Amino acid sequence: MTLPFATAILVLIQKAIVQSLPAVGKNGFVISLYAAAPEIVLTNFPSKSYCNIFTLFTDANGIQWFGCNGCGIIKRDPRKKRFKSFKDIHPKEVFSKLPSSLMPPISPKFIVAPEFGDVVLDKDGIYWALLLKNYESYTRDLYSHDTKTGNITFYNQFLHDYFRAYIHYTNGELWLIFSDKTKKYFIARFDKRTGAQTTTYEIPESFDSPEPYISQLYKDNHGVLWLASINGLYALNVKNKTWKHWKNIPNDTRSISADGVLSICPDPNEPDKYLWLGTEGGGMNRFEISTGNCINYNENNGLPNNVAYCILSDSLNNLWISTNKGLSCFDPLHKTFRTYTYDDGLPGSEFNRYAALRMQNGELMFGGVGGFVIFNPKEVLTKQPEAPLVFTSVTISNNTISWPNDNKNIDAPIGFAKVITLQPGQNIFSINFATLEYRSNQKKMYKYKLDGFDTDWSNPSSKNEVTYTNLSPGNYTFYVMGANTDGIWNEKL
Repeated sequence: MTLPFATAILVLIQKAIVQSLPAVGKNGFVISLYAAAPEIVLTNFPSKSYCNIFTLFTDANGIQWFGCNGCGIIKRDPRKKRFKSFKDIHPKEVFSKLPSSLMPPISPKFIVAPEFGDVVLDKDGIYWALLLKNYESYTRDLYSHDTKTGNITFYNQFLHDYFRAYIHYTNGELWLIFSDKTKKYFIARFDKRTGAQTTTYEIPESFDSPEPYISQLYKDNHGVLWLASINGLYALNVKNKTWKHWKNIPNDTRSISADGVLSICPDPNEPDKYLWLGTEGGGMNRFEISTGNCINYNENNGLPNNVAYCILSDSLNNLWISTNKGLSCFDPLHKTFRTYTYDDGLPGSEFNRYAALRMQNGELMFGGVGGFVIFNPKEVLTKQPEAPLVFTSVTISNNTISWPNDNKNIDAPIGFAKVITLQPGQNIFSINFATLEYRSNQKKMYKYKLDGFDTDWSNPSSKNEVTYTNLSPGNYTFYVMGANTDGIWNEKL
């Protein structure tokens, strides 16, 4: 958040890496030099509003506060730089507008720039792209770019003219899902050494209703091909060429929660036992391979939105899920979610299908309506220490009480008071509290308990106020706990 005077941010990339504490400049310029990212950030103010920054304070949560002579206070949160955001980049532009250090150059001779669904990265650091050459014939070329050697190779040994095609890399193999001009759908494997099509399987027409739209392919360690589609989940046993099909079964909570399956990700801890499925409107499912039974995780469990576009696992065995309301990290062992949005430094909170990629260095990339983001999960998941919790106000019968004016009710200012006394007739009172972390209030959680009245702690909520009515005469003790935006709970107050 900045004051209205702050209107522009200029980023200058430097070749040398300089480490320094943020320096204070005159006439509204703040100069910061970083060792982790060689850049100088200049915060510029209109010349008509003289704004001399004369003091800087970094609080316990790492937030920087700049005191200005004439334009108030500026707040800056360096944690947002954990996300490398590229705003307003369309999926068709990702391979042309992102830095070449992140994405390989794509030949400009192709009439249609590749999207995420057209490009995969294999374990050897080779990008494979299926690129459209001709609108009328839908002819395509298979393209590879070796990031280690810089070699670029084109292949044109296809057995079909592809009307619609998607490329996939799974378990060390390159696969293509495509339809021909008669709208029959096939799965084909390619030899990575030659780019030649080697094995082809036809998807049975009986599985094609209402439309055979395949969004992702995954091959497990037993040679079974799993296909996510708008008509459920398919599995092909390549040894005996038999198919299985799973769809949502109404009133059966063990079935897939929605027919529209958008993504497949093997469980990072038990990949031979479970698959994770992202669905269109049904949240995320843990699919048990041996039985076909599912456990559903949705908005009621902490997923920010029930449209789970893409799922990627990281080196810490977490799952990252892109949704319409942010990017969420799920810990499969502890069954907990941590969600990140525009407020955390993402280019936007609404993401898209197919737009996800695990980079060679372990970083993850996700794309959405606002652009693309690249990040290191280890850096993003670094947690801040717990934040202090304080009482901010008390109201009795809808009137805010203060000390010493209301010394019959309170024995000290609210931040130091130990006892609140209700007089006869005062049977409605509220307590307000807050954690002292100046980040998103929606992400800070609270739970409370009035000992002598409540039998258990309340469910965690972002609401930082509680009201009690018609308590019987007696002595009660109020406890409250708060969690910061990283989910770290403090001791009860």
